[in-house]
Amino acid sequence: MDKRLLHATTTATGLFDAAGVPIPGPRIDIRALPEIDRADFPAVPTDMEMRLLTPANGADPMIVLFCPRAELHLEVPVTEMSNLFPHVAKLRFAVERQAMGVSPDGN
Repeated sequence: MDKRLLHATTTATGLFDAAGVPIPGPRIDIRALPEIDRADFPAVPTDMEMRLLTPANGADPMIVLFCPRAELHLEVPVTEMSNLFPHVAKLRFAVERQAMGVSPDGN
């Protein structure tokens, strides 16, 4: 399972050291991020939200697909916003697995 599927808070965007270990960053409340109107994105179901994450470190902005009911999210590069269907399917799969008692990290 994708390690980026986390709970309602996340680090500010994939910073890793030379060994590939994530560098702890500030925690962000997803609900505090600006919401993106889903009207132009038919692939995003009504039980999911789209939020915009603009990292303070100058990295490219990310779309955060967020399922409030399950408190799971998936970060998607803005460059992939024209095809959100595979990302929505990945998040939906994680939500369904969580409902069956499987954590997002597969344990």
